[in-house]
Amino acid sequence: MALDAHKAGVEASSGSSVPMESPAPSGTSTSARIRVPKHAANTAAPAIAHAAADTTAPTAANAATLTEMPAAASVHVEVKLEKPTTSPRTRIRKKIPDALLIGVFLVGLAVLCYPAVSNYYNALIQSRAISSYDSAVAHMKPEDFTALWQDAEQYNAEIAGRGIYFNLSKEEYGRYGQLLNVAGTGMMGYITIPKLRVELPIYHGVSEGVLQIASGHIPGSSLPTGGESTHVVLSGHRGLPSSKLFTDLDQLQEGDSFALHVLDRTLSYQVDQIRTVEPQEVQDLELVSGQDYVTLVTCTPYAINTHRLLVRGHRVPYLDADYVQSDAVRIDPVLVATVVTVPIFIAIFGYLMMRRRHQRKRVAAEPSSELDTEPNGELGTNLQPRSEADAPPRVDSQKAEHGASPTVAESGSSIVAAQGKHRKAQRKE
Repeated sequence: MALDAHKAGVEASSGSSVPMESPAPSGTSTSARIRVPKHAANTAAPAIAHAAADTTAPTAANAATLTEMPAAASVHVEVKLEKPTTSPRTRIRKKIPDALLIGVFLVGLAVLCYPAVSNYYNALIQSRAISSYDSAVAHMKPEDFTALWQDAEQYNAEIAGRGIYFNLSKEEYGRYGQLLNVAGTGMMGYITIPKLRVELPIYHGVSEGVLQIASGHIPGSSLPTGGESTHVVLSGHRGLPSSKLFTDLDQLQEGDSFALHVLDRTLSYQVDQIRTVEPQEVQDLELVSGQDYVTLVTCTPYAINTHRLLVRGHRVPYLDADYVQSDAVRIDPVLVATVVTVPIFIAIFGYLMMRRRHQRKRVAAEPSSELDTEPNGELGTNLQPRSEADAPPRVDSQKAEHGASPTVAESGSSIVAAQGKHRKAQRKE
């Protein structure tokens, strides 16, 4: 027999619906069921055709003992594609590319969203701090304001008498922390810079915790009360990915304005000097007799931070029209773009993953198909599963002319021979 069951990975078994030694009635068919793994279906098709041809060819050895089968009989070969068994390790290996793809996607998404989301979160915290401060101020009585202003102005008068110095003792720092501390949170007010669309709380001190979320008042400089011979110095970080703060301070020019909101007062200042100095150069932060100054300090150049940028402003009348909605409450265009883009990427990624999984399930759930084989050994084109009773009769004209008709026994013998070859091959292995 031409079918090598071992090489093709084919297992043949005789059909049990028709006895092998009895003549088949007219219009019946002979069935052979052959199981083929899915990965070997294409390579096994020629061998299946050859096996079907062998089941219809009579031999001289059994011609004397076999009864004839009517020419209208046909042979059906049912090919069942079996799902190959895979080990747990193999299944895990197949999932590794998907896991890596998901990991890379999530990391990229986090990197894309972090600056906008973090900046928005910090701006929200700043806005809440300012709202809480305004609420606390709104519930204060006039005599409370008077007492707080008197203590702060007395402190500034002491500084004006001895000059500014930034090395406070522990006792001096304790007293400093109690001044203008309305709610006990260390917040003395907030600053608004209309051109930069920035609104930041002002806290006592310049600790790292303060400068990560707000601007800090440098201890030893004047408190923000306004008045002659005062010089307030405020510091803020620049270039943080998590918050804007003083990042755009270098965009201010002479003539621009900013305002300090402290208790029930709003102090407005106009920029009149911009300088870049080294960290140890502090002479531009000294008091100037009769002047009311505020200097904003940040690091420069951007992301290098070897020098300090000093933006100084002098007191001018406050105009409410100068106020512009701050970055803490407005909607950032970058955030809007991120919010719109991220769901689209997630939807596309989810669609691709679901489509890939659906294709895998469809391949795994493919039903077994029946290949209809003609009596001359050629594979038919009908791939739909059929029962033996539904098989249409076929007549081989060439065999009818020679008076030769295949029998059920011949078909069964061929299948048994194929099965025997397969068993011998297994024994050799």
